[in-house]
This record gives sequence, C-alpha cells and structure tokens, in this order.
Amino acid sequence: MFKSKGRKKFEEGLNYLSNNGPRKALEVFNEVPRKSKYYNESLANMMCALNDLNDYEASKELFPKIKEDYPIYYIAATNQLQALLETGYESEAVRLFRRLKEPKVIEENVLLFWNAAVAANRSDEDELAIELCNILDQLMPNQVYLDVWRGVAYYNLGESDKAEKLLLRFANLTGAEYRSQISEHKWMQKALYTLMLLYNRNGNDILAKKFEAEYNAQKEYEIAIRYFQQVDFPKAIISLEKIPNDVAISENVLNDSMMCYVNLKKYDKAVELFKQVSKDSDIYYLALINYLAALNGLEKYEEVLEMANVVPETFERYNFFLYNLLNAAEGIEDYNAGIDYCEKILEINEEEEYRYKKGLFQFYLQRYDSAIETLNCINSWHYQDDYVDVVYLFGCCYEKLGEQEKAEEFFNEAYSLEHSSATAMFINGNGERQQIHVSGRKPFKP
Repeated sequence: MFKSKGRKKFEEGLNYLSNNGPRKALEVFNEVPRKSKYYNESLANMMCALNDLNDYEASKELFPKIKEDYPIYYIAATNQLQALLETGYESEAVRLFRRLKEPKVIEENVLLFWNAAVAANRSDEDELAIELCNILDQLMPNQVYLDVWRGVAYYNLGESDKAEKLLLRFANLTGAEYRSQISEHKWMQKALYTLMLLYNRNGNDILAKKFEAEYNAQKEYEIAIRYFQQVDFPKAIISLEKIPNDVAISENVLNDSMMCYVNLKKYDKAVELFKQVSKDSDIYYLALINYLAALNGLEKYEEVLEMANVVPETFERYNFFLYNLLNAAEGIEDYNAGIDYCEKILEINEEEEYRYKKGLFQFYLQRYDSAIETLNCINSWHYQDDYVDVVYLFGCCYEKLGEQEKAEEFFNEAYSLEHSSATAMFINGNGERQQIHVSGRKPFKP
C-alpha cells in the first residue's frame, strides 16, 4: 500500500519515540512536510520528544504553532502541561487545562488529567484537584497517593472529616506497600504534616503531637533512605537510630536497620534485631531475608536451610530469599541443592551470575559436559566484567575432559581478559562470536 512521505516520516518518528530515541524522533518529525495531514500531529509529538530531552523551553515554544484540532490537541496540551510544570508555571498550566474543550474520561487522556491534577494540587486549586483525582481514580484505580492530593485539598477547603479519612488511610500504609510510597514527592510527609495541622486546628492536642512526632520520624527516615540509595550505610544507620520506637514506621526502621547491619557486616546486631519482629508483622518476610543474610554472614548455613519453606513463592521478593538459600547451599557444598536454587532464580529472572554458578556447581559435581552446555547459554553482554570467570571455567571443563588443546585456548583467552580492559570478540563453545567489554582482573579458579 502506498504511503506518503509525511505518513512514512510520522510513523518512523513515532517508532523512535516509543523506543527511547527522542533525538532521532525529532530529526524525523522535522522531515514531515508542512502540507502533510500528519504535520500537526508531528509537532505535538515533537513536544513529547523535547520533554524527554528536558528541553522544556523549546517544547513550550512549539505549542502555539499547533492547530486546535482534537484529539491531537490533547496530546500537545499534555506535553505543554508537563513543560509548564517542569518550569514552575503551575497556575498557567491550570489556566490552559480550563481552556481545553472538555476531554473524555478515557485511557488515552490519562496523562492529561495527571498533569492537570499535579498543577491543581500545587496551585491550591482544591476543587479542581478533587475533581481530577476522582477522574484519575476511574482511569488508574488503587493509586493510593491520590488520597494525599484529595486529603490536602479537602483540608484547605475546611472539610476536615473527609480530609482526615483520606489522609489516615494513606498514613496507615505499612510494610512493602508503605515503602513503595517513599519518593522524591514526599507523599507520606505531606499526609502526616496535614494531619498534624488538621488536629491542631480542631484543638486535639494529643493527636496533633502524635502526628508531629510521626512527621519528624518520617523526615528522618527519608534521610536514611537517601543514604541507602547512596550505599552510605554508616550514615543511614545514624539516621535510623534517631527514630523513636513508638512511631508507626518503627517496624520498617527495624527491618532497614537489619539491612544496614548486614551490609556493615555487623551480623550479630542484625540477628538480635530480628528477635523483635513479630511473625504477624507486614515486614516479617522482608526482615527474615535480612536475618538469613546475617546467618550466612555468620556461616550458620544449616540454620538458613532449615527455613527453606518459610517464605511463599508468591512473595514479591522471593528471589532474594532464594539468593540466601543458594549461598547457604554453597556454604555447605551441597551443589545439587545449589543447582536447584539457581534454576529457580533463573525462572524468575535471567541473571547470568546464577547461570555461571549453576555451571560452576556442575563442574564441582564432575558433570563437565553439562557445565559446558550451561556456560554456552550465558549472554556475555550481560556478564561483561565477570566474563573472565566463564572463559576460565570453560578451560577447566575441557581440561577435565582431556581436551588439552581446547583448554589451553580458553586459558590463554582468560589470561588476555585478565590483563586487558577493552571491547573484544570472543568465540564460545558453540562456535558463536560474542562481543564483550571487560575490565581486567584475575579469574576465579575453582
């Protein structure tokens, strides 16, 4: 079927845009002829590409050039709202949304409503914020942070009962669900702070002080989380130790303190903290994983394996549980169990480290052909800096099989990788060429 140049370039631009290629998308959209019926839509999508590149000023400059043809204009307005929000023009974003022909409540417009809701929330346009949150509830059900937006808006409007109900629902989140709400937007801090103001306004001094304490604890906790993200565990534990035991997030603090101590190799402290965790707690399985890591650090491998059936496979971090079981099996040299755990991990996620470990355990069990077969399945691109271990293990397997010439080829290749830091081509045991980038280090020698 014949396609015009405009359509071809437009579709090519969309393809780049949807595959994380905003710069290339811009180039292609620019080639759509002005007279093409796809020109207006190309401009709208150019705004999206510019926003992806954080060039919000250029994006805003494009908006006046776009014809007010719906539904294309909604795409442009969505991108304009984002650009205005990113450059601090929340009130202007609200005015733009109000000028639009009323958009349909459909999935295609969810980002439009989202950006408008953010703008309304930041501009204290409380009635609009509530209306938009109700729309988003239809399009994005179970997004609990919408409770914060609505709760703050109802508080500003003086509707304390509605505000209290929504904010408490959010503030009472616990465990993994609570952790998912920790972000740069500080939703939890906003909820707790507004509850403190609400109870102060209502003259309830006891609850006002309670939520002041919760708010201060939350601020300190988020400081600790930032240190976690920076892998600065000594500073993280200092912040965690400042948080009192009688606040709502104390269980999360307990779990994260265990994680800190494990990373600091203070395993005894992590084990001691686990005694304070109730089996009925929302963070029990998370804490158990840290407890098992501490036991592994103390080389109490048998105790770890005794808990092999405690965590259900449906638990969202079941793979971390398996990592600890694998480490324990390796610790007592139960390589058959180790292979089983590797296979379970690989069923969840294709992590080449555990394919290598599976091959290593097969080598230890003298299953050299099976080890070679496993190693050949490793994608070198996803295991670059450690690929020297794979190459060396290939050599060990062929040496055990009596194929000395082939073994020497792999040992020489491992030696080259050990003493280089470069991109190279490697031929695996199947005769396939694979490209790898390596940073030189000695291989692990089984």
